[in-house]
Amino acid sequence: MGARVVVTVTLALAMLDLDAYAGPNCEGEARALRAHLTREASRADTWTSLWALGFAAAAVGQIVLADAEANPFGEFDAAYRGQLYVGAIKASLGLGSKLVVPLRIRVPPRVPDPDLDQCEDARRLRKALATAADKERKSILLTIIGGTAVNLGGSIWLWIRHDFKTAATSFLVGAPVGPISALTQPRGSMRLHKKQRIEWVAGLGWIGGSF
Repeated sequence: MGARVVVTVTLALAMLDLDAYAGPNCEGEARALRAHLTREASRADTWTSLWALGFAAAAVGQIVLADAEANPFGEFDAAYRGQLYVGAIKASLGLGSKLVVPLRIRVPPRVPDPDLDQCEDARRLRKALATAADKERKSILLTIIGGTAVNLGGSIWLWIRHDFKTAATSFLVGAPVGPISALTQPRGSMRLHKKQRIEWVAGLGWIGGSF
C-alpha cells in the first residue's frame, strides 16, 4: 500500500509545473539561481559572439580566396572556386543564425519588495532557469540539424555542378562545425534544471510515502 502511495503521488505531482514548487529556503535558492543564470548569460553571450566572428571570418576569407583565384592546397580550378563559394554561403548562414536567433539567457530583475513574498524571487528565477534550459536544448538541436542540412545541401549542389570528390571534400570540411559548435555551447542550465527536477520528484515521492 505504501509503495503504491509513493508511486501515485510521485507520478501525479511530477506532471505539475516545476515552477509552481517553492522550496523551503527561498532566499538561498534565489541567490544560487541568480548567480548561476548570471554566469550562464555571460557564457552564452561569449559563445554567440565568438562563433559569429568565426563564421564572418570564414565567409570573408573564402570570398577573398575565390576572388584572388588562390588555392593554398593545390591548383585553383572551377571546382575549387565552387567549393569556396559554397563554403562562404554556409559560413554566412551560420553567421545569420547567430545574429537572428542568438543564445540569450535572461536574468529576471530582483523583486522590488521581497518582504511581500519572500519566495517570489525564487519562483521567477526558477521559471527563468527552465526557459534557459529550453533555449540551450533548442540551440543544440538547431546547431546540429541546421548545420548538417546546410552542409548536405551545399555538397549535393557541388556534386551536381562539378563532381563527387569536390562534394565529399566540402561535406567533410563542414561536417565537424555543427557538432563542435554544439559541444562548446553553454549547457549548465540544462544540467541544473534536470538535476532539480530529479531532486524535486524524488522529494515528493518521499513525502508521499510518509502518508
